[in-house]
Amino acid sequence: MVAAQIPVVSIRADCNAEIGYGHVMRCLAVAKALCRNGAVPVRFLMAQDSDIELVKTAGFEVLEILNGETDIEEILIHASPEDGPLLLDSYAFNAGYLEMLRQAGYRVAIFEDGNRLELYRCDMVVDSAPKADSLAYYGLPETRFYLGSDYFPLHPEFRNLAQPKAIHETPKTIVVTFGGSDNDDVTSRVLNAIADINGDFDTVTILGPAYSGQAEDVAENDLRVRLHRNVTSMAALLGSGDIAVSSGGNTASELAFLGIPMILLSLSPDQDRVAEALSNAGAAIYLGHHDQVGEATITETVGTLIDDHDQREKMSRAGLELIDGKGAERIADAILSLMMDTAGETA
Repeated sequence: MVAAQIPVVSIRADCNAEIGYGHVMRCLAVAKALCRNGAVPVRFLMAQDSDIELVKTAGFEVLEILNGETDIEEILIHASPEDGPLLLDSYAFNAGYLEMLRQAGYRVAIFEDGNRLELYRCDMVVDSAPKADSLAYYGLPETRFYLGSDYFPLHPEFRNLAQPKAIHETPKTIVVTFGGSDNDDVTSRVLNAIADINGDFDTVTILGPAYSGQAEDVAENDLRVRLHRNVTSMAALLGSGDIAVSSGGNTASELAFLGIPMILLSLSPDQDRVAEALSNAGAAIYLGHHDQVGEATITETVGTLIDDHDQREKMSRAGLELIDGKGAERIADAILSLMMDTAGETA
């Protein structure tokens, strides 16, 4: 008798200084939900130049991809169509790649940040940006779309923080965070801008694993700056803020869930839509792409928000209404359903 094969979800995503850490971080949230909900084994397929230790430290197996980001032969080596679904998270995956995987018999889910492709030849598409459900996504008859902030994959540590956020009359802490790499060193520009504001507050600054900018130099001249590297308690640090100045990626949605009033600058085009949606919802002030925003504008905007308690209260309430924190579980349930469909077809 042949033993039944144990199903496994394979996640293909990378993280390094060049592409950032957002793709892998949201995949990790889903991976944790899969393990928690259905005790389903999860493994990551990652390029050799990725920060593989980040995923291993989270407790997941990593198989290294040797020959390029979208080399389908590598998928064939490490993950059989009979194993279980694939979850892909990279802008390098185009329509032709999805079609090749489909023809090879894989069940495929993909994270997206805007409808890049005219037609999604896969089984499920997740776009967790606010208002993503208003976009014109098209797929095959069997393609299922999971769109909008209901599907934002929040990490479980955030769910443990008390809400709603207390809005102090005078802010005590400003949080500054611009992702895992911040190649343009927006962090130090923002810190310089905040240094020009008089006030009795700390500036909690979160530096990502691949950050190599000048924040330390700014901290030497502004004793209010508190630098944090290799952060293991992101939720607690973000939650300590009365105001946040952040990029428009996943962190912005985490701040919304925590009810933190935020000022956003986008680092890449895919962040524009998230930042604009949060601004339109009243949860954020979006200043635009970072290279189009001067330090004087940042100084003025932060200073005005510090002085406007009523606006901060309104922004906090708006953020709390957007993200309910159950998105990772919803995505995991959809992947488990896909897995059961696959098992039924092969039974």
